[in-house]
Amino acid sequence: MEKQVVILGDPEYHLRLYHHQGEIVLEVATLDGFVLDKWSIEQAEAVQGREVLQEGAAVGQVEWQGIVLEPFEALAVANALGALL
Repeated sequence: MEKQVVILGDPEYHLRLYHHQGEIVLEVATLDGFVLDKWSIEQAEAVQGREVLQEGAAVGQVEWQGIVLEPFEALAVANALGALL
């Protein structure tokens, strides 16, 4: 079974992070599972992204991988990346 993390963003969508073929995949999907967008993130990029998210969340909204995240979402994604690395 693949390791995955799901983060509820708001009542209409969620973020899902999981491993696929050596990369981490980030999906934005509706709660019923319709995938709105998907990115593949290389390991090194995930490590750097985790740091950017943690630092950025301390000062406000963070834009990462083309997504604007609220501070609580940025911390949740940073923690999820940590769990997958």
